[in-house]
Amino acid sequence: MKVILYYLLSLVFIVLFSVFLVTGKAEAMAMPQMVGVCVVLVLYTIIISLVGEGRSLDEREVSHRNLSNRVGLIAGTVVLSVGIIYQLFINHHLDYWMLLGLAVINFAKLITLIFLHHKK
Repeated sequence: MKVILYYLLSLVFIVLFSVFLVTGKAEAMAMPQMVGVCVVLVLYTIIISLVGEGRSLDEREVSHRNLSNRVGLIAGTVVLSVGIIYQLFINHHLDYWMLLGLAVINFAKLITLIFLHHKK
């Protein structure tokens, strides 16, 4: 139950933070506000990346962690791919960080699979 509350609180935080950035109030931010926003996003990324990475008690928890990691990987890949396709066909301009993000996701998965295969 504690982990579910943690997930919900982090989800509420990112929704509120996104609403703040989308409402237009973020357009005229001063440098201290920009640094604050960046620090909050870095901390959020670190915290959400470490959720569920503690010690597993049984096989069910390991299975749930593996399934949630797989769903997160698929969702990230789909969002970046759709963003790239949208930019290419609608904007006719590609932000290279999106392409780099997609490449890093797939490269990390490939390297991990190779490492685990030869680890025996």
